[in-house]
Amino acid sequence: MTPIRFSLALVIALAMTGCEIAPKQPDVHDFGLPLTFSGVSNANTPNIDIDAPKWIWDTRIRYRLLYKSPTKVNFYMLDRWIATPPELFRQQLITHSKFLRYPLAIKFLDFEQQFLSAKQAKVIMRISVTAFSNDNKSLATQEFYWQHNTLSPDGKGAVEAFAVLVRSAINDIDNWLANLPAP
Repeated sequence: MTPIRFSLALVIALAMTGCEIAPKQPDVHDFGLPLTFSGVSNANTPNIDIDAPKWIWDTRIRYRLLYKSPTKVNFYMLDRWIATPPELFRQQLITHSKFLRYPLAIKFLDFEQQFLSAKQAKVIMRISVTAFSNDNKSLATQEFYWQHNTLSPDGKGAVEAFAVLVRSAINDIDNWLANLPAP
């Protein structure tokens, strides 16, 4: 085969492959379906304000390679959140909490996957929660930190671990709210 025919055959083969194979679209994730419903209707739900740094208001799933480059933030190309983590967290809190009787201000401080080695990762979340009385007086503030090891060191492992972590977070916030004085 001459070089010209080979080049032409290669161009045709590449063109045909490009038409047949569509680029893979990212998978979108949330924290999972509700396992139970708290019975709190949206009409009775106190106001929940959520604040977070700009980078947490992003649908990309973040991770750091602590063992290699701890200051570099990376993102999965083929895995994304269906909404931002603060929005997903608020939805889960409203759906699962048993003690949403106070207006809350929640500030996200950390939310990412961290690789301790190429084969070992964990997810972390750190938030500050302030409960307010109905007349907008601060009752109490509590900072929370959670971490959970991933079953696999990849995007799927991060999503699964975050789902478990968020359920633990809601349980801990509920326990804290239950110990506050009745409104």
